[in-house]
Amino acid sequence: MDNEINHNLLEDDFPQKITKTYNEIRRRFSLLHIDSLKVVQDVIKHRNYWKPDKVKTTLLAESHVYTPDNENTIKIEYPEDEIFNDLPSNFVRLVYCLGYGENHLVTNIIKNKGTPQYWKIFSACASDSENFEFYKVSKTETPNDIYRLKNKVSLLRKLRSKGVWLVDCSIVGLYNFGKTIGPNVLSEVLEYCWDNYIKSIIKKENPGHIVIIGKGVGGAISRKLRIIGVDYTVLPQPQARLSSEEHQEALRQYQGICNR
Repeated sequence: MDNEINHNLLEDDFPQKITKTYNEIRRRFSLLHIDSLKVVQDVIKHRNYWKPDKVKTTLLAESHVYTPDNENTIKIEYPEDEIFNDLPSNFVRLVYCLGYGENHLVTNIIKNKGTPQYWKIFSACASDSENFEFYKVSKTETPNDIYRLKNKVSLLRKLRSKGVWLVDCSIVGLYNFGKTIGPNVLSEVLEYCWDNYIKSIIKKENPGHIVIIGKGVGGAISRKLRIIGVDYTVLPQPQARLSSEEHQEALRQYQGICNR
């Protein structure tokens, strides 16, 4: 049963470590406008809810999107259906948060487009055939809000059952409404978060393979993964400037790795 999964495993194991890492990031990178610790903790809650019992494949991305406190206090208004029972309720700009990109679930959230490109990756990772069925979670192709939302939950459950889990290398949001930080600072933040928090998670979960999403993360973390002996593949960011065929090939690689 889904409710038997220990959704708060990592939160219980690492509360002091996440607080220490967060405080040190604020000290070291004082010019960065980062989320509050409460936001970071709620991001962890959403992420841990969908953590598999046994992680087989880790998707390692850069970070969630910066979430201001006034958005984080907004509660997600799930439909009255048992499929939505026990889901985390505070809004954060993370693909695992069902309110992100779904305006019918939240109020007073601006520019809430979500990250449909990551739902494409999820669809490919969960698919057992050449048809990735992204249309099931697409607003354009599945405009009915309830149907689309239920499809998203079903997709996330399938990923969890297959042992696929998305983890961000940075614990803080590095994208603030389209604004990005420089590559050198980005690399420093990623490396610091890896050394002081994320590496502990990877070593604890011991995935069979890691898919690094984006060259930025790859450049910062690849050498560190080789040191601890984890197999990995670097694939382009889903928003990278690639041809349609190159994007499709990347999705096929996600599918192949997650179905090994």
